[in-house]
Amino acid sequence: MVRASKILRAAAGPAILLLLYVVFFWRITLSHQFTWLESPDIAYQVMPWLEVQARAFHQRQLPLWDPYEWGGQSLIGQMQPGTANPLNWILFALPLRDGFIRELFLHWYFVLIHYLGGLFCYLLCRDLKLGRFAAVLGGAAFGMSAWMGVTDWPQMLTGAIWAPLIFLFLLRALPAEAPIRYAGLAGAFLGASLLSGHHQIPTFLALAAGAVGIYLWVLHGRAGHWWEAAGKTGLAGLLAALVGALQALPALEYGRTAVRWVGDNLALPWKSPVPYTVHEKFSLAPAQLLDIVIPHTWLDSRIFLGWALLALAILGVLTAWRERAVKVFVFLCVGGVALALGSHSIFHGLAYVSIPMVEKARSPGMATFLCGFAASVLAAFGADALWRSRIPFEGLRRVYRLLYGAAAALAILAAARIDADALSAAALSALLAAVVLHALRFERLRASTAAVLLSMVALFELGSVGGSHFTYRDRPESIVRKLHEDKDVANFLRGRMGDARAAVDRSAVPYNFGDWYGIHVLDGYTASIPASLNGISSEYWGRMLMSVRYLLAAKPLGANQREVYAGASGVKVFENPDAFPRAWAVHKITTLASDREINANIAAAGPRMQAEAFLTGHAPQVETCAGVEQVALVSQSMNRLALRARMQCKGMVVASEIFAPGWKAYVDGRPAQIWPAYTALRGVIVPAGEHRIEMIYRPASVIVGAMMSALGLLLSLWLLVRR
Repeated sequence: MVRASKILRAAAGPAILLLLYVVFFWRITLSHQFTWLESPDIAYQVMPWLEVQARAFHQRQLPLWDPYEWGGQSLIGQMQPGTANPLNWILFALPLRDGFIRELFLHWYFVLIHYLGGLFCYLLCRDLKLGRFAAVLGGAAFGMSAWMGVTDWPQMLTGAIWAPLIFLFLLRALPAEAPIRYAGLAGAFLGASLLSGHHQIPTFLALAAGAVGIYLWVLHGRAGHWWEAAGKTGLAGLLAALVGALQALPALEYGRTAVRWVGDNLALPWKSPVPYTVHEKFSLAPAQLLDIVIPHTWLDSRIFLGWALLALAILGVLTAWRERAVKVFVFLCVGGVALALGSHSIFHGLAYVSIPMVEKARSPGMATFLCGFAASVLAAFGADALWRSRIPFEGLRRVYRLLYGAAAALAILAAARIDADALSAAALSALLAAVVLHALRFERLRASTAAVLLSMVALFELGSVGGSHFTYRDRPESIVRKLHEDKDVANFLRGRMGDARAAVDRSAVPYNFGDWYGIHVLDGYTASIPASLNGISSEYWGRMLMSVRYLLAAKPLGANQREVYAGASGVKVFENPDAFPRAWAVHKITTLASDREINANIAAAGPRMQAEAFLTGHAPQVETCAGVEQVALVSQSMNRLALRARMQCKGMVVASEIFAPGWKAYVDGRPAQIWPAYTALRGVIVPAGEHRIEMIYRPASVIVGAMMSALGLLLSLWLLVRR
């Protein structure tokens, strides 16, 4: 009975926190009128990525390779599809409806991400010896305020939710006498953040954790014991590398062969740093700091806390400044703002030029996440001091005077019609928070009552921003509805196109049509493509080389295209008569000096490429012969391709599939080398006779990465349970 009572008390905080998240996101949990999916990035890019992986799960295939976009790309290598994210695996395994993930599941998946972040922050606050009420407030504030409260991208959110656990164990590890295992666990959760599907937040978290570690070691480290710091840093780095390897290794492998769009149609290879002009574009403007307390001043700002939460954070600093954790989170909050200011802060520039990977994190403004996280924990300290009546009257007076002054100033500006709605809301919140603290100062309220009332004001403020951007799902101009308007076009192509591909005019079909409907297309809405494809995809004969027989557009884009179908949405299907088959055989191989020279020759060669292949460097020997040869695509799945070839003599069978690391070829079951034909396609030497050619995507980076991640998880569990 006693044990059951303890379990119920322990579960009370997480249960209350879950209820708060359900209420906070009422638009998608308690109502069926709104959705978080109504933005171009989410609807046109993220949802198709999730759909193609969910279908692969239900077909019992690992979604490592995406055959439907850009002639084929590594899903796990791109990172953003979130293939290595365990939270996504739960979503993919849920039952589908008509072949698609149910919108209800997507809504609760979004809420679950935020709740897990809040739960981890709750555990951090409890580990800092804060009361249950304060921990619940801190957990709620983390997932509802600032960056977390208004960000939609799940691949970024799922990286951010691990921050509380990283700092929980980092704070345990920092005292010189602390066991080294805590440092390892902090590193393990940093590795878990990397599995999310985006490098931006893990980069900032690694930067913040390293800075906090250096800051505290300098202040509190034991002289002459540098080896302790080195050992903890080494173990943390090792566990981070091991746990995150399943995502990191394929991403590094893919990144070295791809170009990435970083803004303004600028495509860069891996070795080229992201120009600082791009970082300037995505920096937080100094004027946007006003958005800490004024909702909706700038719609792109992700730093809103509100007056009540800010007041609690100030009270937390005033009453618990002697606590090491408070100093850490003040340092983290200030550092997050300094980093987010980007080009307006010399500190970001120094990090850009001196710390690896910071230049790849092209959006400094996203570092506001660190400020929101730190402020949530500081607010929990303030709520705990308020609940326990530990705040001195002088501190209360300073804070409520600040709030009264802010309320008056905001009311005057609102009366002058300067952003009246936002300023009026901010003034009302500041006034309410001031009244609560003023009443407490003169003992008109009990401390616990004041803490609850101030938390309700905070919830009122955050609710006006977080989730308010969810849009009405059944509006006529719905973006999500557009995804289902071209079903008749997809059905037509499935019955007609065979093994050919289609091209997509993005002005007519803005979403990833290939992933959404499982149709092989050349184009796509992605952040990167293989560098070899970037050279040929813009040329007419390069697209014909990629077997692009059909075009989806509102009107033809070429003189020789003929209309073969008109969809109900206005999208039409046009046929290209010059398209190459999906596979063919050549008996002449020409070597050229560079990929650029090959790209130039593709336009000149035209139809002749069906008899002649271009390579750089050493070329394999083939034979010349007469007679009819047959090469056909037999089957294709996510990670496997099968061809059948009847050859008159030894030649190269070219598959119109993207050449990429990780593909293995077999001719009649025997391993064979894959050659980069035309820089971008896969060629295999096949002798005379009838043969079966199989290509399997089995990258060593995924196999080794999975083994390393499994080892890291086992080691982390051992560190967690050992005494």
